[in-house]
Amino acid sequence: MNWIQIEEMWEHAKTKIQRKWGKLTDDDLELIGGRRERLEGKIRQLYGFAPDHVRKEVDDWVRWQMPFTARRRTARFRSALAAR
Repeated sequence: MNWIQIEEMWEHAKTKIQRKWGKLTDDDLELIGGRRERLEGKIRQLYGFAPDHVRKEVDDWVRWQMPFTARRRTARFRSALAAR
């Protein structure tokens, strides 16, 4: 999954984002409106993390939003490549 997909599914993603970063309020999420740079800025403000740390956290979170079956398929593909 990539950020464009998160933007398109923002209403659904807000709940998952709030579970991950619990200090974000509903108002924060409304103002963020699917914009990654706004999300990263708000996380930096609320948690005091460095920009690089926040970028990595968001990247990791987005990567884990990939459907489980696609993750499993990707893992099998990587394993097959490593076995060569």
